[in-house]
Amino acid sequence: MDAYLQILRQTTGLEWISEYRFHPPRRWRFDYACLELKIAVELNGGNFVGGRHSNPVALGKEYEKMSQAAADGWAVLICTPMSRGLEVMRFGGDAFTRILAEAITNRKQLYHGK
Repeated sequence: MDAYLQILRQTTGLEWISEYRFHPPRRWRFDYACLELKIAVELNGGNFVGGRHSNPVALGKEYEKMSQAAADGWAVLICTPMSRGLEVMRFGGDAFTRILAEAITNRKQLYHGK
């Protein structure tokens, strides 16, 4: 199993899937998605090594993808190597972990009234 997927499941207690296609006509996918709460996690590491997220044209397409996800009701959290992100989720204490916890709390209130 994908290490990030395993960490997300263990840390949050929620069901996550990888490579979830959220917009079939455009074939857009999220790296990780929790369908129950419509929370997605995107790992954007390539912006530090000349990858897709540092190219202006590709970045414009990425913004379009994120805007469509928001219009479709998704909360998309973006994690970069600089945030240390999922690698430290199991230990807690970083900004990404805090933001993910807030998103989960807010979405549970929104969808389940909890």
